[in-house]
Amino acid sequence: MTPLARDVEIAAEKRRALLQRAEDDPAYPKNRDKIAARIRKEIDLRLTPLGFQREGRVWKRKGWWYDLSVDLQRSSYGNDAWINLTATPRLGGRAVQRRLGDFYPNPPYAAEPGMLTYQALIEDPSLLDTPMQVLTDHALPWLIGMGQLRLRR
Repeated sequence: MTPLARDVEIAAEKRRALLQRAEDDPAYPKNRDKIAARIRKEIDLRLTPLGFQREGRVWKRKGWWYDLSVDLQRSSYGNDAWINLTATPRLGGRAVQRRLGDFYPNPPYAAEPGMLTYQALIEDPSLLDTPMQVLTDHALPWLIGMGQLRLRR
């Protein structure tokens, strides 16, 4: 087994154990909702000063050429969330969408960068620090820059 394959297997085993702890915890749904509220608050702190307005789990800002949005997408099983960034041309055309994980300068090998696992954040809230730093330092400058691009006709 290669070192990378071993790292992937170790990460998968850790994830299985993490999700099992969530499944065994009767307080998990309540704790998940609390950590989801904290994630929204952290995103609010970064986006509201930039002119974004929150509607549920989506922050929106109208630009001259592009409408910008940041979406906190919950997984279908409810164990994870992703932050998606989208720039949609105002005059029609294809939207440009990226996930927060696309902006990690040195993504980890054995995990999906940018994926927020609720149980992991419940157990260690400081794990939210890195995604919020990547959002602030890398993803938001890209998104704001997209809002300033001029469409070609």
